Amino acid sequence: MTRYTPLRSHCHSFIFFVVSLVAMLCLTSCGNDDDGFLDAYTNALGEFRTNHNGKVQTFRLDDGTGYSLTNDVSGLTADSVYRVQALYIAGEDRVTITQYVEVLAPMPRQIEEGKQKTDPVNVSAFWNGGRYVNLRLALLTQGNTHYFTFIDQGTDTHEDGTRVKRIMLYHDQNGNGTYYTRELFMSCPVYQYAGDLQSGKDSLALTIHTYEGEKTYKTRLAF
Repeated sequence: MTRYTPLRSHCHSFIFFVVSLVAMLCLTSCGNDDDGFLDAYTNALGEFRTNHNGKVQTFRLDDGTGYSLTNDVSGLTADSVYRVQALYIAGEDRVTITQYVEVLAPMPRQIEEGKQKTDPVNVSAFWNGGRYVNLRLALLTQGNTHYFTFIDQGTDTHEDGTRVKRIMLYHDQNGNGTYYTRELFMSCPVYQYAGDLQSGKDSLALTIHTYEGEKTYKTRLAF
């Protein structure tokens, strides 16, 4: 299970805290003002791909655009893909990463029905990024650890031949109170279904238990 612990910034062991754009800007230098202008910052979800030394070689956006880096981002696991939210300054074919945080992106898995946790969350946004389906959640907490993953509930086949992959959000509140709200980004890596489902034809249905009841978000897959 993937843990979420508020007030813990980028760290390992699948403990992440996703900061807001405002906080990221506050943690970032104001840029080069030699000409009286600030650098143009962009905030986006994407992927870091590391080399054999654990250094980021490329930053890939959800639209498929890939960039090399002007600065050194290292100390990560070698030959890996990281799902991140990054603040960066873009050039023609390279970017400068000024701040980033890892984004929870657990692979959907099957979980016995009696062990499934579906404590409620508030959903601020849901969108399809292609390789990932993304969520922005408003998490009510008292500051301790929550547990998240995605539950693979199987695939339905309709009479017309189209298929729907059913996913449910697993959320264990873990006894936390609901004293204040923290923003949390999550991404469901739907690219793993590219061998079984057809892009542009088949769909995903993501069910989430919210404070207003159970909601299902549907989108056509576009790997």
